[in-house]
Order: sequence, then C-alpha cells, then structure tokens
Amino acid sequence: KFGWGKADEGKTWRMVPPQSSAAAVLSGPDGPSVDEKGILGEAAFTVTVYAASSSHVHKEHFDAAFRLGKLIAESGWRQVNGGGLTGLMGAATEGGIAAGGVVDAVILEMFLNTNMSTKLRNVEVAADMPTRKQGLFDAADAIVTLPG
Repeated sequence: KFGWGKADEGKTWRMVPPQSSAAAVLSGPDGPSVDEKGILGEAAFTVTVYAASSSHVHKEHFDAAFRLGKLIAESGWRQVNGGGLTGLMGAATEGGIAAGGVVDAVILEMFLNTNMSTKLRNVEVAADMPTRKQGLFDAADAIVTLPG
C-alpha cells in the first residue's frame, strides 16, 4: 500500500486480473467491478481526456479543459484521464467533478504521492507510460487530446 494519507480513507487496493495491463486498482467504497465490462467496470460512454499536468499553459486552455470536463459530465458520460492534480488534466477533472460527473484515471505509480487528484472515483495504477497509455486507450469510446 502506498502512503495516501486522507486520500485513502474508504478506498482499498485490489489486484487486477492477469489479462489487464495495470498493476492494481484503487477503488471507492463501492469498488470497481472487474468483469466483462473492463477494469473500471463501466458500461457508460467514456471519454478519455489526454492532457498534460504542466501549469505552463495559457489560461484560455485551462478554461477550455474545465469546460470540456463539465460538458462530458453534463452529457452523462464518464471521463477518464491520467489522474494528475495539476495542469489541463487537473482542470478537466475539476470541471467534471464540479458538474457532478464521474472521473476515473490511469496514473503512473510514480505520481501516486506527488501529483494525483483526490477527487477521482477509481484509479488504475500503471508501472510505465506505455501501460498507462494503453489503459487510457482501452477505457475510451472517444479520445480528446489537449495541448500542454
């Protein structure tokens, strides 16, 4: 178990089946459903938002990322991203959460204690970037790529 502090209250680690590319899943109180629907257990339309966690991006891009997250949630869709707390990734998460949406993530293990949003519902932990990208791709019905 990693040092999550307050972020791990009510959440548990679960090993991922061998057919999955991720190492473990962090789940909320209801937990993800690991079944024929996939690791995050969602049948809802899913939009993967691929964005940077860098804060060195123009303000209008932050506003657009927040609005995108909000629109995804208002459409009743699930957002999946890289789980970062900062940058356009964080802005998209904040927009989705502000609109009452569901945001899940596939995050690199190295960012668990340094740059992860605590507002995510479910988190897949990937050991490397190719695995992370594959997890984001596999979760998607549609993919939106943002600058940064």
